[in-house]
Amino acid sequence: MDNRYLFRGKNKSGEWLIGSLIMTKDYVYIFPNNKNKEDMDSIQEVGILTVNQSTGMRDCNGTLVYECDILKQENKYFTVKWDSINNKWIIHNDEEETYLDNAYYAIIIGNAYDNPDLL
Repeated sequence: MDNRYLFRGKNKSGEWLIGSLIMTKDYVYIFPNNKNKEDMDSIQEVGILTVNQSTGMRDCNGTLVYECDILKQENKYFTVKWDSINNKWIIHNDEEETYLDNAYYAIIIGNAYDNPDLL
């Protein structure tokens, strides 16, 4: 599966799940991609406010970057978000923003949910 179509979300136990997103009228689920497609028991409900899409890009260590990740580049901290006007992933902080493709040496140091103190 193409990495840009992956999603992550936290289940009720606080664990991050990565896989395909399934949405119903009332609930949001993640189907882990490492499971057999016939194994419907592996689908887990996740908190809708914790669901993030993969950008399809990786940090300098090769780790997949997701929406709301916190990146460090040149001693500056940035949050990843989607720019719906330009249809591109960006990184931003209070002082500047740039496209994620310009973050050649960035490293993921956390995310907005687990590490709000880094924002």
